[in-house]
Amino acid sequence: MVSPIEVEGVLYQHPSVRQAGVIGVPDRLGHELVQAHVVLKRGSVPIADRQLIDFAGMHLPEYKVPHRIIFAESLPSGPTGKIDRKTLRETAISLLHSQG
Repeated sequence: MVSPIEVEGVLYQHPSVRQAGVIGVPDRLGHELVQAHVVLKRGSVPIADRQLIDFAGMHLPEYKVPHRIIFAESLPSGPTGKIDRKTLRETAISLLHSQG
């Protein structure tokens, strides 16, 4: 099992990351893949998803490294201000279904 907090902690170490939310999304075989939703700091050097994946790979075992990075302007949050992972997961799954 992969702890979202652990993966987010690594992503927060990158100087360009302002906010990160990590979820598991099912693949076609029924496995859970790690997916990270990331908001970059304003004025930071633009980075590619591969750069963040490689960065995470230097700090995490392979099975915990995000399979996919999705850049966003903001992440959903609940009433306490915490990132709403349930909404992130629902959105990711609905995108998977719409892509066929």
